[in-house]
Amino acid sequence: MRAYEQLDAHLKNVMAYTVRDILSGERQVLALIYLTDGGRRASVALDQRVIPTDRPEPAPETRSLDSLIARAYARRPELRAATDKLRAQELIVAAEGNRSRPALDLVLNAGLASFTGEATRGRPGHDLVTNLPHPDISGLYGNAWAQVFQGRMPYIEGGLRLDLPLAVDVRRNKLKDAMIERDRLRVRLWALKSRVALEVRDAYMRLQQQARMLEVARQALDTIAKRKDQAVEDLFTGRGEVGEVMWGEELVGRLLAGPTFAAKDYMIVEAELWRALGELRDQLGLK
Repeated sequence: MRAYEQLDAHLKNVMAYTVRDILSGERQVLALIYLTDGGRRASVALDQRVIPTDRPEPAPETRSLDSLIARAYARRPELRAATDKLRAQELIVAAEGNRSRPALDLVLNAGLASFTGEATRGRPGHDLVTNLPHPDISGLYGNAWAQVFQGRMPYIEGGLRLDLPLAVDVRRNKLKDAMIERDRLRVRLWALKSRVALEVRDAYMRLQQQARMLEVARQALDTIAKRKDQAVEDLFTGRGEVGEVMWGEELVGRLLAGPTFAAKDYMIVEAELWRALGELRDQLGLK
């Protein structure tokens, strides 16, 4: 009977430590809930209990590393901004290159001509009149408008136009400056991509490692729990000893929090991977 009393006292002791850890966790959660924006804590209702409404379960990452890096390239805002700047600079380089070179254009003009003379020319008494001109080229502007609308004097002009930049050296220097800036933006974009790829790979590898640690913690707890249950069964059938049961209970108590802490660490690393992918706010439902 004394053995059972020892076992009962040991179980109560383990339970007391477990309750203490739960209460400590509740106090920490309440302190975070009541933490104000200014870093000061408002009055905390320490008598409140924190009741979880669900049990977070780590989700395994099934995507490949290459696909995750490609996703980060498409979603990280700094990469999108750097890509847009590079494209804009490439347009500037093209424009400066066009300005620094001679331009040869084909010019073609077509239209309807109109002529008119002085209002007094061709009239009797004019001092320069020797012969009367054609009525279409003499008189007021009405004759000119009539020629335009009647289309009696069409014309076509063709030719070549060569534009030479006057300040060639200035144009070339601007082109060189634009090309240097373009190359600088290319290097910056490459450096950003390298940094993002390293962040994604580091978070991905640590997530895989944490997943293995979580699996090991679960397997260890399951194995010890089965051995403890077998020891309890042997004790009640007279084949076991109280010491083995107490050892099993103590070891289970130690390993009980293992999967929980491993799952917490897994989800922390998972959040770091979301940040590296540029989707942390979406995963957390933040606008």
